[in-house]
Amino acid sequence: MMSLLQRVGTGHRRPPNPVARTLTTGLALVSVAVVAIGVFAGCRPNPSPAPRNALVVVQTPQASRGGPIPTTVLDLRYPDGSRLLYVPAITNPDRSILLSRGLVAAGAPVLSPDGQSVAFVGKASASNPWQIYLTSLAGGEPRPLTSFPQGAMDPAWIGSTRVLFTTPIPRLTSGVATSGSDVPALHSLALTGGPPVRLTFGLAPAGDGTVLPDGRILFVSTVPSSASTATPAGGQSLFTINNDGTEISAYGLQHDGPAAIRRPRHLSDGRVVFLAAGPGTTVLDGRIEQILSSRPFRSRSVVFPQMTESFRSAECDQEGCLLVTLRSTTSETYAVYRLGPGATTSGTPWLDDPGWNEVEAIPADTPPRTAGRLSTIDPDKNTGVLLCLDARLTDRHPLPAHDPAPSTLRITAHLPGSAPQILGETPLAADGSFLVEVPADIPLGFDLLDPAKQVVRRCPPSVWTRPGENRACIGCHEPHSTAPDNLRPLAVKKGPVRFQSSIVRLTQRPTNP
Repeated sequence: MMSLLQRVGTGHRRPPNPVARTLTTGLALVSVAVVAIGVFAGCRPNPSPAPRNALVVVQTPQASRGGPIPTTVLDLRYPDGSRLLYVPAITNPDRSILLSRGLVAAGAPVLSPDGQSVAFVGKASASNPWQIYLTSLAGGEPRPLTSFPQGAMDPAWIGSTRVLFTTPIPRLTSGVATSGSDVPALHSLALTGGPPVRLTFGLAPAGDGTVLPDGRILFVSTVPSSASTATPAGGQSLFTINNDGTEISAYGLQHDGPAAIRRPRHLSDGRVVFLAAGPGTTVLDGRIEQILSSRPFRSRSVVFPQMTESFRSAECDQEGCLLVTLRSTTSETYAVYRLGPGATTSGTPWLDDPGWNEVEAIPADTPPRTAGRLSTIDPDKNTGVLLCLDARLTDRHPLPAHDPAPSTLRITAHLPGSAPQILGETPLAADGSFLVEVPADIPLGFDLLDPAKQVVRRCPPSVWTRPGENRACIGCHEPHSTAPDNLRPLAVKKGPVRFQSSIVRLTQRPTNP
């Protein structure tokens, strides 16, 4: 094949043209110059570049106005009086347009894919729960998209026709966010109407969803510490699912120390930035950290290590700079700053209304387009299929040499607030593989047993399948930096072992009234 390609490539080659070569060289030099100008005319390390873009801004009152005691995390982030503004000209903020008209509080704006509308969280009255609203940048009355009794939060866009959000909203207990038996989960809702679709089914709360360029949903959650409790084993970390809830996967931070994280955002250069603070906090303020999407498990670092300020939010603009909100050491209020790579100081605020705190800001440019994904769910089924290539492959706690090798797989099903139910056991194939059919939309735990039926390895209930999903994994917490052997697992030579459960699958929440 190579010799044929070489003959085809050289058999019709014309002699070089000196003029064409000169033109080509000239064009190449012009291209290099244009690229260089584009690079160096972009966001420099100067922490206060020239303003250019319009903004959507969240402002909160400087001091409490005697409102009710916060009962949810959103009450804490956006006290009564918080408002949402569209600032079409950063040089003339007096021309701002109020987007949260008629609401007592608002926050968490996300721009629609066409750049014309904003989805955000808002509260109609001090006693009403937070809901997701939609409004035009031109102003007007916001339209509620949800009406859940326990509220909704963390909006994001899935394409141009669906909105992602979390419900219910975690409540505050002694200033710490908690959830009861009704665990916060990701949902999506079509703008044209219809019931919400639940996307996550773990025992731990899921929130802060955002959509990656490839169409997957990136969100924040935790891994339970054991197979019988939703207590996190460590800090919060990042996970991904497809836009139909299939293929739950760890994305990053699973092996790091305890921490609370919030607002992950994917940047155009492949980084994912997020706010990080101490474990067990509501993460109002924090440091901005980052991981690389090319190696998310081994690249965590602080974005501005020389800055001592605490940040409230961070977003990427079209030139690769970070739009951040923070309170500097010389100011009593939060303001918007535009920071380039390597910034060591906050510099001059880009937007600062001395009568308000600017706690969130997003560019009002058309967002980058994200890829779509076809759903693989079969609504007529109530099970999914799991294939594991080698359950004995792990990067956690290697087995001592004298321990007996695991030979049996036990699968357990879990629901929040309920005792785990053993679905059954099946022998591992000689190569450690297994192929099972399991109930859909239920958190599943996996135990590897030795010949004496003692638990050798335990995977907490952080995995689920959607109806009709066919899912494969390499191992049990397998190393993230290696690919599996190109071998056909022995388990596929037989049909999947079917596991049944008397637990009713987690159903969708009711349609918005």
